[in-house]
Amino acid sequence: MKIKESVPDRIFLTAIHLLFALVIVVCVYPLYYCIVISLNEGQDALRAGIYFWPRMFTLDNYRAVFKDSLILDAYFITVMRTVVGTIAVVLFNAIFAYALSRNELKFRKVYIYIGMFTMYFWGGIIPLYILLRTIGLLNSFWVHILPNLSGFFTILIFIAFFREIPESIIESARIDGANEFLVLVRIVLPMSTAVLATIALFAAVGHWNSWIESYLYISNPKLQTLPYLLVRMINQGLAEERMRSQGLMMAWSANTSTITANSIRLATMIVAIVPIMLSYPFLQKYFVKGMMIGAVKG
Repeated sequence: MKIKESVPDRIFLTAIHLLFALVIVVCVYPLYYCIVISLNEGQDALRAGIYFWPRMFTLDNYRAVFKDSLILDAYFITVMRTVVGTIAVVLFNAIFAYALSRNELKFRKVYIYIGMFTMYFWGGIIPLYILLRTIGLLNSFWVHILPNLSGFFTILIFIAFFREIPESIIESARIDGANEFLVLVRIVLPMSTAVLATIALFAAVGHWNSWIESYLYISNPKLQTLPYLLVRMINQGLAEERMRSQGLMMAWSANTSTITANSIRLATMIVAIVPIMLSYPFLQKYFVKGMMIGAVKG
């Protein structure tokens, strides 16, 4: 039986829909505008008046980005960091969380309390820098991976999910002779697709967008990430420096260049964010389920 909506209900729903439409426009349009400007000739974009589509379409800005060896090196490091870091985070935290999810683990509560303590207190940047220098991680690719290997909030999400798996399944595997490692690999992880995808998405976005490690711990340009390059472009005028060093201030096909520092910045930004945006639709169906279980259960 269909319930007839009253006039106040219709007004309320209309207002909600308009509000959400406004939020979508406010969130999406800045990104769309950046794409439009990056596809427009840089000198022409300085005249302003471009809002919805390029006035003078060109791919020169993207050609300039992909001809810059510094940007390509940073892009490669960012991709490698994201792939290696995401796999490492998922596997390390899953193993750690599985052990803490087992009631038979001795001193289990003590380990959990220690882990929760680390969520609120840490030594700070200077002790971390000294530690990384002592163990030889400065100016190393692994400085992107190891300091971000684990976070106890991630472990808590895994624990909550693992404790939802029926104990009878795990016990039957043990009766068949499986050890704890086989139980984790053959039973627990295949049944945890939702939480694995959720944590993988969190880890991938975090690694892809992170720039602080390159800023604090790396001086070798070949090991710096693309987000750090964007920060430098915005704050230190790196775009102008790269344009001069690569000869991009010269004309592509005429005596005056159509490329500007701002068009290079925007093109680099779009190149940086599109891959991680495209990964979300493939994980969306697992994302909501994984987050709900991690949020409701503890």
